[in-house]
Amino acid sequence: MNERLAAGLDPNTHLLIPQSGRHLSLLELSLLAANDKAGEALLLAGAEPDDESQLLGTPLELAAQQGMLRTLKFLVNQDPMRLSTSPSPPLLLAVGNQHMEVVRFLLQRSDDYVRDGPWQTLLDDSLQVAVSTYSESSLGIVVELVSAGANPTIQPTLVEAAAKCSPRLVELLIAAGAGPTMQSNEKSPAELALACLKNDDTKGQPFCSTSTRPASSYVI
Repeated sequence: MNERLAAGLDPNTHLLIPQSGRHLSLLELSLLAANDKAGEALLLAGAEPDDESQLLGTPLELAAQQGMLRTLKFLVNQDPMRLSTSPSPPLLLAVGNQHMEVVRFLLQRSDDYVRDGPWQTLLDDSLQVAVSTYSESSLGIVVELVSAGANPTIQPTLVEAAAKCSPRLVELLIAAGAGPTMQSNEKSPAELALACLKNDDTKGQPFCSTSTRPASSYVI
């Protein structure tokens, strides 16, 4: 890409994609391919970072979604206000796609958000997304969000965690302040998850919706 740009390629060139009949910019194509080096090179060469003709989201959104840290850093450093004005919050996109390094960078740049904006709401929403898309490899994202101030007590965070059948996730949320008692006359998944962690006869196996063990056998 650098050689083509040096030879005079317009960084704002759009190409027709026969399969869809759409015209996509070189920047969009590099972002969709998760080609971080090409994306950064195009931006350095003058590719429009806020092109309203982008069909698949802004470059910032695509970089967060694809985990393209170099491209995302360039866009944020060039104009930190993009974090506050992006139609789809980059943090939510990075969390949902489990891009740990991008999540960590965006949390470090929290001061670049409009301070009277809903930063706490964004953190809480991001934690909900992290739990709902959770895998064992993404536990660190949950840790980062809780450490940054996300509220683990908002329902249904713990219920979602219980449904994921992960003792580590349940333990983390409870340690961070999530309570197992829900407003219900019956034992909730959260209560059952906590009971599972405490019961000796579970041998560390998590409770999940596929369990055949009767709820009455759990000691709360």
